[in-house]
Amino acid sequence: MRKDITRVAVDEVPILGTGGAAPKGLLGRAKTAPVAVERRYGLCYQLWEVDPARFLGRVVVAWLSVEDMPDAMGYFRGADRRYAVAQRQAHWDAIAYTLLEHGGGPEDDGPPPTAYPAWFQGDERMVRAAVDDLDSLADGWADFAAWQPDGQAFWVRTNGFHTCVGLDGSASPRLWLERKGLMPNTWVPCAEYTHHLEGLPDRRARETFGDGAAILDGAPSVEVMHPAMVPVERDCWVPGPAATQGAAATHGAAASQGVPASQATPLAPGAPVGPAGPSAGERSNLITITVPAWTIAGVTEAIHALTAELTPDLAERAEDSAIVLRFAVEGRLMTEGEFFDRVGLELPAALPALRHLVETAADAMARSAFLYSDSAAGVGLLSRAVRWLGVLDTSTLPTLMAYGRVVDREHEYTFVGETVPGIVRVHGWTDETIDFVFWVLIRNFFNGLQDFDEVWSGLHLRGAITQRDPVAVAHRVVELNRDDLTSRRYAVPGRPGGLEQLAADIPQPHEPWAVAFFAAAQEALARSGAVR
Repeated sequence: MRKDITRVAVDEVPILGTGGAAPKGLLGRAKTAPVAVERRYGLCYQLWEVDPARFLGRVVVAWLSVEDMPDAMGYFRGADRRYAVAQRQAHWDAIAYTLLEHGGGPEDDGPPPTAYPAWFQGDERMVRAAVDDLDSLADGWADFAAWQPDGQAFWVRTNGFHTCVGLDGSASPRLWLERKGLMPNTWVPCAEYTHHLEGLPDRRARETFGDGAAILDGAPSVEVMHPAMVPVERDCWVPGPAATQGAAATHGAAASQGVPASQATPLAPGAPVGPAGPSAGERSNLITITVPAWTIAGVTEAIHALTAELTPDLAERAEDSAIVLRFAVEGRLMTEGEFFDRVGLELPAALPALRHLVETAADAMARSAFLYSDSAAGVGLLSRAVRWLGVLDTSTLPTLMAYGRVVDREHEYTFVGETVPGIVRVHGWTDETIDFVFWVLIRNFFNGLQDFDEVWSGLHLRGAITQRDPVAVAHRVVELNRDDLTSRRYAVPGRPGGLEQLAADIPQPHEPWAVAFFAAAQEALARSGAVR
């Protein structure tokens, strides 16, 4: 088994339209027929029999978008992203089809310059870049990571994403850990990863980091064209010794630098804590909640105590619009973020208490002012509690919408920048999440979402809704959001928001599905006396 640079497979993700009305239900599916496609490139491994050596065939180990591929021409530096993507796709289409038509054997070198299309041969830089790109595939893409114990499947790593591939050609999506996230400042999407990957039975693997280990489930799937995030609540994380040592070092450094109390900060013996306001000498915007025990009963009691504090009068105690929450747990203090992350991971049965907490906060802020946990960073008060509501159960989306109605769209970031993408990545595109995300787009959270194509293409809304009848989808969106669309109350200078902004931000010219969708929406709104 070895990497194969004599072939780059090409496939297409169908972008579908429909020929009839959708069935009853929220944006229900209808019979579909392909009208457009989205290109994917498959990186291959060769399978060989040994003694004597005999070539058995190829398997695709990872399907990538053009933005995941090498780019020796440097198209990614272009200011116009859509034009740059189109250039990269033309470049890789030429390479892939030349490899196919060149018809070399599994041990042959790459194609000669004369094998490329005439327009490609005419630019020496392109031919040289093609050679460099194929070399890059060989050197740094689809690296072997581990065998499965039964020898019938193996793991490869591409840009930090891991794929489990069977010798029979079955494969998992490219997996990455929400807990570790994506690398910042990379020109191709890259996941944080480690070289310590161990194959486990049943096509699973253990990925070990310095602070702990997670489990990747490499079960075969038909959904292999897009990466799949492993959410924190499903990664079976086991903390390592470095996590405890690192936490102790962090607390020591914080104390030496005069950093305010942070997560897991030890309490002074006999220090007074409680659900009421601050004790003498403390900041007026600080609320400390005692958690009687780390049990569902104890945590629920603490959440109810915090809920009682969330009255409209709380805004008067804010400093720079911020309220600082901390939780006293077993003799230590937790920050707001750590507390709600731990609740979501370890005590999801606290969901009813979390829902009541967020509903109460939304009502209180609607009658006073929106509050932050960290106003400088745009982190809204209870933002992690809000995120966990949506991650744990999509039936709580109406509560998230109540919170979203009071969010400061000009300054808050986490609601649309973290919570909305997190919900989509965990639950996928369902009727409920599609309705929710259109509601978000129409309300124009312009601080955290500058370009609606981040949702359309980046979160793959396009791939989800273009499998449905465009007229039915348009009518559903207008029906649920008619007042917000007709009033245009969320438009700001340069950012009209809503369907008008979506039409401007997604790739041009519009594909047939989008043309039909926007036309149907405009017609439905015109019947209400509005055209947008």
